Amino acid sequence: NERVYNSMARLHSLFKDAPVLGSLINPRAQGENLFEAEFHELQPLLEKALAQDTKDDNAHEMAVTARGLLKAAEILASQFTLVATNVPYLGRNNQDEVLMAYCDSHHPDAKVDLAMCFVERCLSFCGKGASIALVTPQNWLFLDNYRKLRQKCFKTYAWNCVARLGAR
Repeated sequence: NERVYNSMARLHSLFKDAPVLGSLINPRAQGENLFEAEFHELQPLLEKALAQDTKDDNAHEMAVTARGLLKAAEILASQFTLVATNVPYLGRNNQDEVLMAYCDSHHPDAKVDLAMCFVERCLSFCGKGASIALVTPQNWLFLDNYRKLRQKCFKTYAWNCVARLGAR
């Protein structure tokens, strides 16, 4: 079925850099809504393929992998009431080309530091009325490199608390 093939191709394209991008992947971003009807059609087909007693280990392994990707996409496209994490710290100079290109295209106001890209990503995980609780570097609250991101955050979101933590 061409529709299933196209859906699987989009799923593969979305997750091809998952070892580098991890939870930065956002299936809802830029029209990549993986949960249109076509992807819901994949689940029963994958379950059927997995239920079959097959001697084709490659087909079985591909079905297991596809099911895992669908589950990951479902989680990454979800909206949450609370997102709490210690964001990863990695300055732009230490990012590889794949990560740098992704941050450029998906997080232009936050691309200076991976931590800030995760701030934006955590905000996108939030449903209406949700909250985030993040441990981030504090320099984004005052350095000029982060001005656009800071302005967007202060104008768009309610801030209930900001706590400055010292070393250790």
